Amino acid sequence: MSLDWGIERVKDYKNRCWVPAEKKGRVKLADDTDFLIWATMVVDLGSITKTNWPEWAFRLEVLKHCRFPLSHYYDDDGCSTEYWVTVQQIKDHIGMGTNVTTLPRGKWLRKILKKIENLSEHL
Repeated sequence: MSLDWGIERVKDYKNRCWVPAEKKGRVKLADDTDFLIWATMVVDLGSITKTNWPEWAFRLEVLKHCRFPLSHYYDDDGCSTEYWVTVQQIKDHIGMGTNVTTLPRGKWLRKILKKIENLSEHL
């Protein structure tokens, strides 16, 4: 299944979510926008809204403390850089949406704990 997303409802999305690309006259997604789009699949929240942004912050904080690989970008040399968004960056993306199904907090926490349990069995 593809990850479908939309940012048109983000306030000032043309300037907030798009940045100039290396090639003149082209644009690319801003790093934080790209991060949040892909993060929807890990945090199991399909959109960022005025009411659920605190849940986004909570789930990303849980993942940060669990050292999930979501937080790493790799450069051309294969070097890893840790990257996380701030609460303000989450709020700045209110209106972003994807086709990811939203899980209630309890189900999401059980899912994450199961992943950690499975990883620990392979140590």
